[in-house]
Amino acid sequence: MQIGIDLGATKIEYVLLDDDNKELIRNRISTPNNYDDTLLSIINIVKDLERKKNKKLSLGICHPGSTDKTTGLIKNAHNSQWLNGKNIVKDLKKMLDNNIYSENDANCFCLSEAYDGSASHYETVFGIILGTGCGGGFVINKKIISGSNGLGGEWSLNQMPEFSNSNLRSEKKLNFSNRIEGYLSGKSIENNFEIRFKKKLSAKEIFFNYRNKDKNAIDFVNDYKNKLARSLMIIIT
Repeated sequence: MQIGIDLGATKIEYVLLDDDNKELIRNRISTPNNYDDTLLSIINIVKDLERKKNKKLSLGICHPGSTDKTTGLIKNAHNSQWLNGKNIVKDLKKMLDNNIYSENDANCFCLSEAYDGSASHYETVFGIILGTGCGGGFVINKKIISGSNGLGGEWSLNQMPEFSNSNLRSEKKLNFSNRIEGYLSGKSIENNFEIRFKKKLSAKEIFFNYRNKDKNAIDFVNDYKNKLARSLMIIIT
């Protein structure tokens, strides 16, 4: 048996798998917005599952950002700033006597799809995450391509492509960043909508209004789709 934990900016989702990778337990909790409480939440999850199964369990964690290969410290976790500069495996091992592994969340998602998911019959796989944050993973022959800086699949750090008929230049003043994630992540969607329409809504509310034919939401989401298509064109090309 083993535990898998998806450590996101807004939720911690965890699953317990048996030796045949069959799902036994799945649950989620809200993510604390500080490092110490995040560690405590993970520790409590592990100890609770071990009590239920009365055995020691290995633990795999996927998280935002990448891990510096020389220091073991997390970096570039833009929507979970409290993780940056921390060695989450080392810190968890102070409290847990378990085998613990960690990797970027997009890489884990992409590897899963390449290994036994919808992309299992392809040699080269690129996957994207569109959530609170925005990221990408890259897998060739069932192996994560992380690169020397752990950013092998992070297409979201590239600049949003411009075209001659684009109004992107005028939009830059609306956004803290011209990177792809500055337009496509959930937090950026909320920030940009508020700047543009002077109204604070969650990403969920914006898309709900879009489906209910709200004019501002329709204009905004159609523009979002255009930017998403442009950004993916880089990878396809």
